[in-house]
Amino acid sequence: MKTPKVVPMIKDVTLTIKGVTYRFFFDFNAIAAAEQLTNHSVNLLRALEFKAMTAAQLRALLYASLLRHQPDITLEDAGGMLSNPMHTASIVQAIADAYMAACAEPEEGDSKNE
Repeated sequence: MKTPKVVPMIKDVTLTIKGVTYRFFFDFNAIAAAEQLTNHSVNLLRALEFKAMTAAQLRALLYASLLRHQPDITLEDAGGMLSNPMHTASIVQAIADAYMAACAEPEEGDSKNE
């Protein structure tokens, strides 16, 4: 008997800032990384509450959501992206969209047991 293999089909969210396209992605590892970076002060399995977040929490979420596709990004890079108020709203929306993509119900054919 084969062990069931789950293939996650979480969609990326993209955002272009100053000609650079960033790919946002949340999976369990990204959620855990963000929680670690904030000393577990954000329970990301519960919900995102942007209005109640600190700057450190938002920076950690941005960093964790970018890490999979931009492995060379640093926390400082993430903080720099948030430093421009003209980009902050778009970044927060992309984080929320990526988080919702990770929480979405799987569509038919998204996962497969082999």
